[in-house]
Amino acid sequence: MSNFTPTTPMIRTGYMRDGRERKQRADEFDRWLAAHDAELREQIAAEIEADPKSTFLAGRAETSLTSHELAIWSGMRRAARVARGEKP
Repeated sequence: MSNFTPTTPMIRTGYMRDGRERKQRADEFDRWLAAHDAELREQIAAEIEADPKSTFLAGRAETSLTSHELAIWSGMRRAARVARGEKP
């Protein structure tokens, strides 16, 4: 058994070989890949956001965070926005 993993361009080229027009197939693949990537980014962002809420807030009001905790929480929220492709 091989450990070979095909690259995205290899998969895209293979998908385009199916009978329909190549441009149409390429566009379909690109839309699928963009949707897949967006879903993955959202999962990453949700995981980033979940941790600081449970770790730092844990039933406390945001105003009760120490300056260090607030800096970490703010950084994690920024990381989540970046993961979603939003402006930090």
